[in-house]
Amino acid sequence: MNLRRSVVAMTSVQQPQSTIIVVGLNAALQKRFVLPPNESLIPGNVHRAVQVQTGVGGKGQDVAIALNCLSSTAPQQLVQFVGKGSAGDAVYQMLVDQLGDSSMGLTVRSSTEMRTCTSIVASDETTELVEPSGVITNEEMEELLNKLSGVNNQARAVCIMGSMPPGCPTNTYAEILSKAAGPASVCVVDSVAGIDSLIKTAHSMGSAAGSMIFKINASELCKLAGISKSNSETGGVVLSELVDAIRQFVDKYNPEVTTALLGLAITDGRHPAYLASFAD
Repeated sequence: MNLRRSVVAMTSVQQPQSTIIVVGLNAALQKRFVLPPNESLIPGNVHRAVQVQTGVGGKGQDVAIALNCLSSTAPQQLVQFVGKGSAGDAVYQMLVDQLGDSSMGLTVRSSTEMRTCTSIVASDETTELVEPSGVITNEEMEELLNKLSGVNNQARAVCIMGSMPPGCPTNTYAEILSKAAGPASVCVVDSVAGIDSLIKTAHSMGSAAGSMIFKINASELCKLAGISKSNSETGGVVLSELVDAIRQFVDKYNPEVTTALLGLAITDGRHPAYLASFAD
């Protein structure tokens, strides 16, 4: 196993222009409450915004929009639950406006209200207020998986992003992988939700699951591996602690992990990022 600081350029072999599947089950309406210049957020005080910005929230939704900006001609499908109400309608329409109707075929409109997440932007820091998500019903989960059956393991890429709303079984991401990924797929996972079943499923699929890499931040990795950090999350990880966390992660999920994954792409806020390769 190699550990190195790097910027990785991925090149793919020639393949048909098949669909990119982006999984973002925990969408939100995102609001930015912007305070006046030079004003800090003081709990208990009254703050008046100079601007309120509204957009789409959710890690998977951000990835889908970014991919569309990079290549608007690459077909993609967004796998998601979008709640009801004015917030849900607004998020759905903003996604249609940015991605097109063709990207919404794997969307399920769930029966609960869409959550709203608010970022309070002050001069020195940003504070996040995250509402809880509504519970996904068994019928809604079944509808989503039935829609995915039409992908027939032909996805060009599978991006599994972020947390899952309550009501989703822990093996939901594993189920999605088994229906979407194929031998030519590139799979990127940025989530620790359902990681056990996801690794086991990727291992059991073997080469039929394509190539997979996990993106994880250093604090999440240390917590997952049971390694204590010397610094706070903003202070960055100590390299020796990071190496210990990688080894513990591999020990915890072996023998499946080193055959299921190409490696770990580890971010650490404003600090250097790392790649732990399982190729050797």
